[in-house]
Amino acid sequence: MIKFSVKIIALLCTMAGIFVACGDEKTVTEVMQASYATMDIFESSMDLPECGPANKNQQVFVKEDSSLRVCSENIWQKVSVTEYYTNVSCYTVSLRGNRGYKVVCNGDSVAVVLNGSTGKEGARGTGCKILYESDSEQSIIICGEDSVIVDYPLADTTKSSQIPIDTFTHVVDPPVDTLPVDTAGIPQDTSDVDTVEVEVENDSAMAVSMDSLGGYSQKGPFVKGAMVYLYELQDGRTLKQTNGNFVSRVDSDDGHFKFAARNLVSQYALMQATGYYLNEVTGQRTTEMITLNGITDVSKRSSANLNVLTHLEYPRVHYLVTVEKKRFKEAKRQARAEILNAFHYDTTGVGDFEDMSLSLYNESNVLHDVSIILQGNLSVAKLTERLSEISADLEKDGIWNDSTLRAKIADWSYDSSDVRTFFYGEYGLPNSCNGDAELFFVAKNNYGKYNGKKFACKWWSVNLASASDTLLGKACSYEVMGAKASYVGKYWTMDFECTGGDYDGQNWHFAGSRRSELMETMTDPRDNRTYAITTIGNQTWMAENLNYVDEVNYPSMKKRHKCQDEGYGMSLDSSDCRLYGRFYTWAAVMDSLNTGCGDASFCEAPSQFQGICPDGWHLPDTSEARELIDFVENDSPEISVTDALRSEIGWVGYKFKTNGTDKYGFALLIEGRDFWTSNGKCVGFFEGTRFDVLSCGLSIYTYNNVRCVKNKEQGE
Repeated sequence: MIKFSVKIIALLCTMAGIFVACGDEKTVTEVMQASYATMDIFESSMDLPECGPANKNQQVFVKEDSSLRVCSENIWQKVSVTEYYTNVSCYTVSLRGNRGYKVVCNGDSVAVVLNGSTGKEGARGTGCKILYESDSEQSIIICGEDSVIVDYPLADTTKSSQIPIDTFTHVVDPPVDTLPVDTAGIPQDTSDVDTVEVEVENDSAMAVSMDSLGGYSQKGPFVKGAMVYLYELQDGRTLKQTNGNFVSRVDSDDGHFKFAARNLVSQYALMQATGYYLNEVTGQRTTEMITLNGITDVSKRSSANLNVLTHLEYPRVHYLVTVEKKRFKEAKRQARAEILNAFHYDTTGVGDFEDMSLSLYNESNVLHDVSIILQGNLSVAKLTERLSEISADLEKDGIWNDSTLRAKIADWSYDSSDVRTFFYGEYGLPNSCNGDAELFFVAKNNYGKYNGKKFACKWWSVNLASASDTLLGKACSYEVMGAKASYVGKYWTMDFECTGGDYDGQNWHFAGSRRSELMETMTDPRDNRTYAITTIGNQTWMAENLNYVDEVNYPSMKKRHKCQDEGYGMSLDSSDCRLYGRFYTWAAVMDSLNTGCGDASFCEAPSQFQGICPDGWHLPDTSEARELIDFVENDSPEISVTDALRSEIGWVGYKFKTNGTDKYGFALLIEGRDFWTSNGKCVGFFEGTRFDVLSCGLSIYTYNNVRCVKNKEQGE
């Protein structure tokens, strides 16, 4: 229960800020009309509309009898206007059935004093004190140091409360002669007077004098010159606008504005800003204007900001107050919690949205994050449309139901920003992790593109796991630099090391492979290097790329071989050559200086042309390459040739969503995936994804690998 008190003096002829001396020539009617110029005025009581829930507590003025009337208990009740107070007029309305009285100030109920259940006796409570209980036409209620005088005697009551001091902008102590006196004519001591409790209707209008009201209008920050409007609202129950509208402008490019001192008939106000703003995603000033709204209680604040959160909150608050009849403060609290929940933020300790600013941190990082992800890569027009859609979705039940839009925003936030809270919430992922590289999570969102993807603890937060991370069961990131891991496949065990330079540039790099016992081998007698071999159909192929160099016996190799991503002539032990084999030009492969084939000139190579292969082995020609492809297609119709021949790790990200199956132990790696034929063509990946025979050029700048094929005996 909100506690507040007020001093009101009977017989002081003042109303609504207009002071009228008791002997003033102005009539009560003139004062009433001057003071209530903004209320509805009717010629006769016959002209009054029906009194019901829709206009409950509405105050009107009837000219035929100069009466002030209020809609209460479904009846237009005539009320006393014999008392005038500083900046406010208060009176009582008798409740139907003599159940008590409603205290009305400026047409809004500020308290209800109820009789006991029988209308006679009632239990005493705590709160305001009743100074006088007699048949007098007046009673005084003391609330703390302040008092309110009403026209009617107040019976013992069971419910009460303090009446708000903030209702009035000027107070005066009551004269002694207005207090009840004892038989000796001495004012009574009120210390022993019993107390009662009064129920506060704290959404009633409360006239306020606003010294000034400043704030910031921010989508990104509105730029200088943007218009800001403040609209008075009648009360906190109907949220209807009065004729009191005030205008200010943004005075700097950080979105700051300030309204001058104002007297408002109510503490409730609608605020609105329209202008250009600095797009926090692009860093550029917009070429279109946007409008943001907000609703607030200005009675206890000197600043109120406008932002996307106040904009989303406003329709929901309005619905809760005007349709579901929630108290204003309760509606604000509920709407705030619902919006924070919609964006997956904890509501603990988060204050009013109008207190949040992009220039502040603490809970205002919520504002920063939501502003960023709602903006995305949208134009102002599209952003306005998005805000309208979300506001309308939230308005009636406080739930953002558009799963498709939610997933779209979440995906953008992960792909294009460092704001991740909403993404994590939408995919059911944790918001943080402890750096455990072996901790993995599966994203779940049927509407998002990351559904089913694995995420891991990388760079001290939850990030998408690479295919290597998943297969190795450990994420490579800054925290585990230098870590080693191995993938054990059917034919190969592949070793990796977590290396990289930049903070977020770490990846698993191939560190070597070990053949399983299932793999046969052959040894090149020229350098005693051992290679795995595999039989596919009627062919026996090297299962590794050739890594041989001898520029003396094979002079065509000079300056025509290299390791991947390194200059030619690196040592045989260079890591990339050990991993991926050596890369050669066609002239080097054909041993052109000894055979006369190659070096950018085409020659018709004989069958089983050896080139630089070991004795008993030869370069494949295009017909042999086609035989390999045809066999795999027929032998494994359930998968593609590409998937059957690629290795089990290292391919995701290079135009592939999955790794290969390496069904035959051929073990094509991401580097070294294309190899020469003796016909000057290549066997490799056509258009990036289809394994086939293709033209690859005979330029001295074209480098490919070599896979040798075992010679067949005559008749085979």
